[in-house]
Amino acid sequence: MRREFLARRVGASLAALCLVATGATAEARPWAGFTMGTGAGGVRVGRVLPTSPAAKAGLKSGDVITRINGRAVTTPQQVILITGRSKPGRTLRIKLRRGSRSLTKWLRLVKAPAAAALLRLYWLNQRAPGFTAPLINRSGTKSLASLRGKAVILYFWASWCDSCKLNFTKLKRLHAAYASKGLVIFSFSQDKRATKTRKTLKLLNLPFLVGHNYKNRIGKKFSSNKIPTLIAIDRKGIIRDLIRGSSFGYGRLTRMMRKLK
Repeated sequence: MRREFLARRVGASLAALCLVATGATAEARPWAGFTMGTGAGGVRVGRVLPTSPAAKAGLKSGDVITRINGRAVTTPQQVILITGRSKPGRTLRIKLRRGSRSLTKWLRLVKAPAAAALLRLYWLNQRAPGFTAPLINRSGTKSLASLRGKAVILYFWASWCDSCKLNFTKLKRLHAAYASKGLVIFSFSQDKRATKTRKTLKLLNLPFLVGHNYKNRIGKKFSSNKIPTLIAIDRKGIIRDLIRGSSFGYGRLTRMMRKLK
C-alpha cells in the first residue's frame, strides 16, 4: 500500500491536504482538501474530504492527477508547490485519469480551515488508528483493540495544564453515569515523567484508565499535538466526535454519548 504524503505545515501535522507553501502566511494558506500518494504517471488522489474544494470540484479517491494549469505533476511535492504558489480564490485547471477516461476538473482554492476544524474534517466517521499504551494508574498496558464493543472516550492532558484538569469533574461525572452501560474513558498524560503524573493523580482521584502519552506518541496517531483534546469512538471503532484545545460542558458530553451507541 502506497504511503500517503503528509503536508507538514498545518499546525498539528495533519495528514494532508495539499495546502501550504513554505513561507505562506496563515491568512493566505490555500486549501484543496485531499490527500495524495504516488501513482502511475501522476499523483494519486487519496481521501477527498467532505465539503472541501476537491469534493466540490468532483475529484474522487483513486483519480490520478497528471497536470495542473498545464504543468505535468508526478509527485505530491509538486502539487503542494503549485498549490502553495496560488492564493485562496484562484481556480486550478486539473487534468486527471479516472480509469480509462481523461477528465478536466476545475478546483477553486479556499482559505485553509483552522487546525481544529481541519482535524474534525479529517477524522470524523473514520476508523480510529490502533495503539497500545503503558498504564500509569494500573499495571501493564492497554490497547484500543481490546476495547472494541465499548464506547470509548480518549482524553489527552498534562499535569501542568490547568484547563485540562478542569474537565475532569465532568468526565468523572460521565464515567459514573455511563461506565455500567459500556463506556470506557481512557485518559493520556503528556507529562515527561510518569512519576509526575502519579503525584497529580493522588489529588485528582480519577476512576478511569490513565495512560502515558510520552512524547505524544498516541496523540500523533490522531494528528494532534494540542491539549486538551477529546476523541469519542463508537462501539465499532469509528470516531464520532472530537474536541480540540478547549473546555466543554457536561451537556456536550451527554449529547456525544448518543453518537456512540
